Amino acid sequence: MWDALTQSFSKLKYDLNDNDLILRFRSDIKINSKKLHLNLDNVKNNTLYIPDCYHWNGYNDQVFLSKVKTLNKFSNFFEFVNNNTIKRNLNE
Repeated sequence: MWDALTQSFSKLKYDLNDNDLILRFRSDIKINSKKLHLNLDNVKNNTLYIPDCYHWNGYNDQVFLSKVKTLNKFSNFFEFVNNNTIKRNLNE
């Protein structure tokens, strides 16, 4: 799933400004609330807004809101992990 998100983001990120907002929302989820309590003028940098629902004892990967510049940092997540972890031989 993460790979699909990063591929989609890479196709549109150059058409957006750093402070534009991205709302990731699965289309098969029904929202029970008629009113979302979001103040879009106060979205902070380096923050993913994730609701406390649809997480099933883990992190919610169904819905999030963030700025483009924050998602730019996450889009290279796997590269970051590979470059910043100690590689060990599992046979040792």
